[in-house]
Amino acid sequence: MTTGLTSIEQHAASVYTREVFTDVKKQIVQAAALILISKKRCLNTMVYMVEEYEQPATRIKVAYGRSTGKIDCQCNFWRKNGYPCRHMFFVMKSEHVTTIPDALVLQRWRLNAKAIESYVERWGGTSEAGFLLRHDEFLGEYEDVATLDVDDIKRMRWDSVDAAYEFYRRLGMCHGFGVRKGDSGKDCRGNLIRYRFFCNKEGLRDGRHNDRVDRRRAHKPETRTNCEAKLSIYFDKIERCWKVRKVATEHNHDLTPASMVHLIANHREMTDAAKAQIDGLHASGIATSKIVGYMAGMAGGYSLLGFLKKDVYNYADRTRRANISDGDANAAVVYLEGKAGSDPMSVARYSVTKDARLANLIWADGASRVDYQHFGDVLAFDSTYKKNNSFRRWLYVDMEIEEFEMEWERAVAEYDLYDKEWATQMYERRMMWANAYLQGKFCAGFRTTSRCEGVNAFVKKFSKTTHTILELVQNLELVVREYRNKDYYSTSTQ
Repeated sequence: MTTGLTSIEQHAASVYTREVFTDVKKQIVQAAALILISKKRCLNTMVYMVEEYEQPATRIKVAYGRSTGKIDCQCNFWRKNGYPCRHMFFVMKSEHVTTIPDALVLQRWRLNAKAIESYVERWGGTSEAGFLLRHDEFLGEYEDVATLDVDDIKRMRWDSVDAAYEFYRRLGMCHGFGVRKGDSGKDCRGNLIRYRFFCNKEGLRDGRHNDRVDRRRAHKPETRTNCEAKLSIYFDKIERCWKVRKVATEHNHDLTPASMVHLIANHREMTDAAKAQIDGLHASGIATSKIVGYMAGMAGGYSLLGFLKKDVYNYADRTRRANISDGDANAAVVYLEGKAGSDPMSVARYSVTKDARLANLIWADGASRVDYQHFGDVLAFDSTYKKNNSFRRWLYVDMEIEEFEMEWERAVAEYDLYDKEWATQMYERRMMWANAYLQGKFCAGFRTTSRCEGVNAFVKKFSKTTHTILELVQNLELVVREYRNKDYYSTSTQ
């Protein structure tokens, strides 16, 4: 039987052991019985759909990276048996590949077993392979632009400039280039009648910036190449739609590989689902860095997230600022007062200073009040939140009043605090906070986390000095929730 794979068969005979070559040759022969159903291209990756002759139920997808030589098949035959399947050989023939890629030839099947990394080790396992096959999903989403040629683009029509821009952005996403908006024009009545979109590497940096001798910072790398790829549109007043005036598809630079397209600014997108997931994980006290790692793992790699780590940090920061837009302390008070709707037994009380700043804040949910009725203990969290650590010794260490006064004087002199209003106010109130003045005083059963190392260490997992007061309140609620859960578990297992 003529398979059209003579060169690959010869190569297989030269690398595989005799026993394995017998099985490999069967796959090569069976490749001749396959037929091509469809072939789609996105960037440098080809996605084939093949099937057995007149057997539609046997359709299989195969992805081939032209720039990398990587091949992956939906049938998973290679992972089970350790040598290429007939679908892979069919694609090798179609792509005029004359030798089996080294990474597909496992060491244990070689005639001359040399140290060579396996396919999974070199290609990053199923996540990298999954990336190749994900291109078919990508093509499904971008099928309206993935296979268009210049003539197809010239026949396009849009209802608005935004729709045309979105089309060109999707085209850039599919083929590996960024897009930016260019110049526009209006008629005598001020109506927009033309618009141009460019490749993001259009133009060159102004030479005046490069020639400055007083520049303090090093120049950023040059990213523009004066690329002339563009889409020019105009408004047809008769048909009342936007049409193509000119399209140029040739680029004077390398296109971005599929695995790096998500790094281009206008191709990065954080979906509402991703934002909701981030918000939910943040609400559970999980750090942003861990959230990004988790989401990347679920997606199959950072390249499949669709956005960068800094995008997540930026989103978290915007959300944080929006939550405290009316002031950090005010946001915390409003949050606590609003909890009464879901927990009628919850209470929150606060006091303010003469200049209307938050002075004291105390709150308790319904469960905490019930716990107090049974156990009578009160746990006071460290009140030095966002305060200078130098106060910790005076707050918690047992010392005589004379010793405190001497240390205070040394600190005032060392840090030049004579004219600092806040230092003067703190000293005037020393009998309310300095432990030297509080020894022997009745504290109504209060315990502080500074005296309970286990509690203190646990609280630190949920709180940071960078947290706002609102975040501190929310995270302390998480602490209490986790402690209750431990208590319930220990009680139920006794």
